[in-house]
Amino acid sequence: MMLAPLPPEWLVRVSRSKSKVYYYHTLTKKTQWSRPTPEEVTAANAVASTAIALDQPKEETGTDRLHKRQKLDQPDETTVVEHKNSVLHALIAASMRVGGSSITRGTKRAVVFTPWPHQLTAVENIITAIQTRTNEDDEVSTGTEKFLLQHSTGAGKTLTIAALAHQLLSVKDTRSLRFHTIVVMLDRVKLNEQVGDAVETFLRRNGVDEVFRAESIEHLAKLLDAKQQQSPQRVIITTTHKMGLLVKDDVLLTRLLHRSSNAKPGTGDNVEEEADKEDPFQRVAIITDEAHRSHTSSTRDAIEKVMKAGEGSRARLTFIGFTATPNTDALELFGSQTDDGFHHPFHCYPIAQATDDGRIMNILDDYTCVRCEVETSVFPKPVQELLRTNRGARRRILDYASDDVAVLKAKALIMMTDFQTMKLEHPKVKCMIVKKLGWNCYAAFSGSVTLDEAGKNSKPVTEQTLNNRSVTLAISDVVIVCDKLDTGYNEPLLACMYVDRYLRSSAHTVQLLSRLNRRHKHKPSVHVLDFANHAAQIRRSFADFWREARVPTSTDLIDEIAEQKDLVTAITVLCDHFPELCSSPVDIEDPRSFVEELVLPLERDAFQQVLDALRGAIVAFKKLEQAGCNDFFESISPFSYYLLYELKKETESHLVAVEADVELSLDEIKTKMSARVQKYRKFFSGTVYPQSLLDRVECGAKLSKMVSCSLHFGELEQFEAFLLANSARNNKQSLDSSTMTQVIKASSRFSASSSKGSTEQEPRMSTQIVALRNELTAFLWDN
Repeated sequence: MMLAPLPPEWLVRVSRSKSKVYYYHTLTKKTQWSRPTPEEVTAANAVASTAIALDQPKEETGTDRLHKRQKLDQPDETTVVEHKNSVLHALIAASMRVGGSSITRGTKRAVVFTPWPHQLTAVENIITAIQTRTNEDDEVSTGTEKFLLQHSTGAGKTLTIAALAHQLLSVKDTRSLRFHTIVVMLDRVKLNEQVGDAVETFLRRNGVDEVFRAESIEHLAKLLDAKQQQSPQRVIITTTHKMGLLVKDDVLLTRLLHRSSNAKPGTGDNVEEEADKEDPFQRVAIITDEAHRSHTSSTRDAIEKVMKAGEGSRARLTFIGFTATPNTDALELFGSQTDDGFHHPFHCYPIAQATDDGRIMNILDDYTCVRCEVETSVFPKPVQELLRTNRGARRRILDYASDDVAVLKAKALIMMTDFQTMKLEHPKVKCMIVKKLGWNCYAAFSGSVTLDEAGKNSKPVTEQTLNNRSVTLAISDVVIVCDKLDTGYNEPLLACMYVDRYLRSSAHTVQLLSRLNRRHKHKPSVHVLDFANHAAQIRRSFADFWREARVPTSTDLIDEIAEQKDLVTAITVLCDHFPELCSSPVDIEDPRSFVEELVLPLERDAFQQVLDALRGAIVAFKKLEQAGCNDFFESISPFSYYLLYELKKETESHLVAVEADVELSLDEIKTKMSARVQKYRKFFSGTVYPQSLLDRVECGAKLSKMVSCSLHFGELEQFEAFLLANSARNNKQSLDSSTMTQVIKASSRFSASSSKGSTEQEPRMSTQIVALRNELTAFLWDN
């Protein structure tokens, strides 16, 4: 399969009536179903030259025909703004139009795909880099090239991968070496079905026949056997699991890196150069989707083993990773090291830009955080004494109560009532999580689950046995997930998400919530209801990938911006949970009593928010202190570092393990206790702005700049503006009356509605803003 680009005079089109690809010669207006052979190209050009000589006084030059071809390849002005004279750009655009176009089933109407500028630019930049890098380049000299592309979810990564695989079959490097194998490696079986089908269809529409799907490790081994293949090139679509098994077999690994050829061994001194002349197919490319997940632990070890196997051999490896959320592992493995001491992506199309361009919906426009206050049954005095005298026992009981059936039923009722309201307005939308109110539900999880019911021998339940045979993932209204379908799952009608799980990883948070960002004509808006996470933590997670991501190349280098974002988030979480910490002055004399009365009784997820905020603030403070940014904490925190440290130490003292006899007593208490939701209340409801956190840390420690930056956004930032004011008061800093007046005036848009009626229905943050506003107004009036 020696794929070469079509000559400029030939175009690829799609027949509406037959739903097939055909080829059109622009000069003779000749059409045919098969790809033109070299003889047909020569014949058609000869006929065209004769016609031009007879009909036109001036013969059309090859440059004119090239410009004509480029003009035909341009679907609109925005597609090729910066590459009007790029043949490669035009070829990529043409292949994407062919591979991405489709025929609607009902009307048989052709839907012509118009590639987005960032897709064309990404593919062209990688191909150009491969074509132009020389042996003097560091990566080429080691035999391994690495590229990382940070492309937002919903920005067409699948078609970008397909177009890249197609172009890699034709590219030559500076030594005229070409790729013999392109491996498209996908993270999960569900992605292998969804993305793999799209890539295979794209390639076959563009005339690539040597496309294979590895069904098992045995099948993959057969595909790697060069004797079984007629063409010197191939595309293999597989999963990371099979790749991990492949590298354990040295024979299969060798077959991946080297294809047998008819090359004869050289007899001269430079055997390698002679072999290169005989066999130009010496390159291997591995394209991976969701690189943030695929290359950790065992799979990362497998990739590194492939890299080491390629070093010092004739094989040239090219690794290309795609992800919207490049974490530390992905950036270190694939990222480009720059002079600033950080790893960066090779090409970036981040979430912020995709949202601004209208490619995806902003999933943070309507974000609501709800907290349930769990009440347990009244314990007898001996039990109360047991919980009081044994540290760790109280939290064990409260964590268990958070999973009580009554608590889960209350949350389910809130979720489904909310979804029913949205379903009435937009009947075709879907939501992710929970079960059953007359809708079709689909549960997605790995492994098996045994339902623990008293007096019954329950059988293990799997995803296949639990779901009704008549209900598929495509037609379900409610999708219940447990660490599955949170990456790569594409359902444009998914409009609601209900989160009842504490999210620790920034990449996981962004990937999970981004399942909502696809656009659809029947989905005017999206909505998130979160029972487990704080709005400031969600903002922090998205801030990592809102713009271009980066990580330090050395562990000795401190990323001050990242630490400042962590510290701002931690202070906001703590002050939101405990108004006592943001008062002026802060009056907490006994940290132990504060923790026992206010921190320990929190529901499990709320307690985890506070614990992580305490720990994160301490870590960030120490790193900023090492970097010489001591004044940043004092500029943003209304309370002292000493109080922060004491609260953390006291809170962690209740997380110790209990004695064996106490453990038995706790198990007995659990069987007799009951729990219920005393009340639930919105803590935050509005828009989350990741850009505000990025702008905030760029302002440094200057009060007026930070306040001015906070006031340009939403309710969360308005709350933080009051924290800055109280921090300045508590640290005896001078206050600019005009700046404080600006804070008070800006807060009126968030506190107007709550001041008109009962504050019980208002989010807690709104009521806190009202209280802080009144306190600051009184302070300014008195001074």
